[in-house]
Amino acid sequence: MFAVTEDVDRRGLEGILYGLAQIRIIHCDEGMAVIRCTPGDREEVISRIVLRYPGSGSLKTSGTLKTLREIYGPFGKNQRPEKP
Repeated sequence: MFAVTEDVDRRGLEGILYGLAQIRIIHCDEGMAVIRCTPGDREEVISRIVLRYPGSGSLKTSGTLKTLREIYGPFGKNQRPEKP
């Protein structure tokens, strides 16, 4: 899971991660990106994102989507709740 700058979008992530095996962008919106990759590609994914999008950073590098939602709130199919 990454905290990303507002200019990051799914298409941009697909471009910088092109060529890495078994990459899946789960979510990219509202300053948050969730990317699934192999353990062997983890450091390369982090490096490419941080180099291309300064100010972005890795928050968590392992765990289930359920755990990420419990920690960071809903994303993807389970959209964030509306602000009061």
